[in-house]
Amino acid sequence: MIGFSLCGWSLLILLGVALIGYAAFRAGRTLAKRLWHTSSRSASLVGLAVGSGTFMVLLILAYHAFSYPAMPLFALWRDAMVGTWAPPPDGIQRTSDDDFGLFSCTFVFHADGTFEISSTEGMITPAGSPAGRFDPCSGSGIWDVLSEYNDWWIRLDFGGPNDRGERSGGVSLRVGNLLPPYQIYHWIRDPDSGDIVNLMKVKARDE
Repeated sequence: MIGFSLCGWSLLILLGVALIGYAAFRAGRTLAKRLWHTSSRSASLVGLAVGSGTFMVLLILAYHAFSYPAMPLFALWRDAMVGTWAPPPDGIQRTSDDDFGLFSCTFVFHADGTFEISSTEGMITPAGSPAGRFDPCSGSGIWDVLSEYNDWWIRLDFGGPNDRGERSGGVSLRVGNLLPPYQIYHWIRDPDSGDIVNLMKVKARDE
């Protein structure tokens, strides 16, 4: 099932996009003939332009929409991340050894680029210190958004600055969803499983 989800669905989506592109080519060619009374060659060029453009636009949209979670379609602005983020209220947030111990916590991202972490009521906080860098659900630091590896991320830097003004103990977490509201998420173990833990925005602005 996982293999079909990754390969089979990709081929089906590509086939569907190709068929729609071909239909756009036919429609563009027919329209050029009827409206402008162009030659068959000129009409075919118009149809090719329309079909190719349609194919590329749909392919890009499909890539963003069907990645899981969907990648943000537009550039991620810092203002979209400002506010309070917490685990989803429906159900128990699942955690694992590789989720940094952060997905049972509540984050407040301030507009000035700082953040704070606290425990989430009713959630079990994982014991231990992830990667030996910081305590889960306790602390503060600075944050920013960045684009890397064809994904959007929120970068969290913990700990005080050193002599060069650099902070230690940082981690980057993916930001997903095609359009707002976004989610901050992390795959558990194998990304192909689609098994994630996530944080959702519960307050639009910090108070």
